[in-house]
Amino acid sequence: MDRLSHLAPLSGLATAVLVAIGNLIWGFEQPPQGAGAEEIVSFYKSTSTEIRIGGTTSIVSLPFFVWFGAVLRERLAAAEGPGRSGLPLMAFGGTVLTAVVALGAETINMAGAMRADDGELTSDTAQIYFDVSYAFGAPSFGVAIAAVAAPTALVALRTGRVLPQWGAWLALFVALAMLTPAVLLMFLPAVLLLGAFSVRLYREGLDVDTAHSTERRDRRPD
Repeated sequence: MDRLSHLAPLSGLATAVLVAIGNLIWGFEQPPQGAGAEEIVSFYKSTSTEIRIGGTTSIVSLPFFVWFGAVLRERLAAAEGPGRSGLPLMAFGGTVLTAVVALGAETINMAGAMRADDGELTSDTAQIYFDVSYAFGAPSFGVAIAAVAAPTALVALRTGRVLPQWGAWLALFVALAMLTPAVLLMFLPAVLLLGAFSVRLYREGLDVDTAHSTERRDRRPD
């Protein structure tokens, strides 16, 4: 296996790190859902630079996440073998959907920050930018992540591969929680789980490679 194949699963870890950094830059200043227009205008004006930097960092993570989705699809398909269910392709589609939703949330939020920088942000437009980006970033994001976590969990439970049983049940719990108002509390756990799962797939690939190398060495004639 070449170096790129070795490192491909770590695209999920790269996603997790970039998303975490991007949101930590400005996320603590974000008003709660239902905040008044004046508070939202103040938010955009006071954190416009942080929103633009953090949003750009998060956007950079999205190609890595789609790459991770492609790796995940391959691992899930290999785990299923000939018994195809469509779940691996669904998981990949979920990563693409997540990237689209996240791109919408970040760019709309950044648009609000840019209008604040230009001095063109009114109470009405600030409310629209905030509400639409929030809708992308919470309920829509939750559905998209569920479309990744649920098929991954189901394949793991069916085959006993990719994830340990407890990990599969945890992924299924995350998928279900993402479809409820608890999605607002699940963002950080989901990012941490993505990073941990990425490292697991990377190490699993190393173990397989080591086993193959040992097998080839054992077959060599003395």
